[in-house]
Amino acid sequence: MLINGGYLEGRMEPGGFGELDIPMAKCLTWRGHEFLDKIKSDIIWN
Repeated sequence: MLINGGYLEGRMEPGGFGELDIPMAKCLTWRGHEFLDKIKSDIIWN
């Protein structure tokens, strides 16, 4: 969900034998950094 939403760079690897796909994340995108900064700011100030 985070990869598809554009918050992380990476890909989904297929799982074996009908299992769920495995996320392979490389790094946060700029959008991911902004999202985490907003959460951190909201937690501290609210």
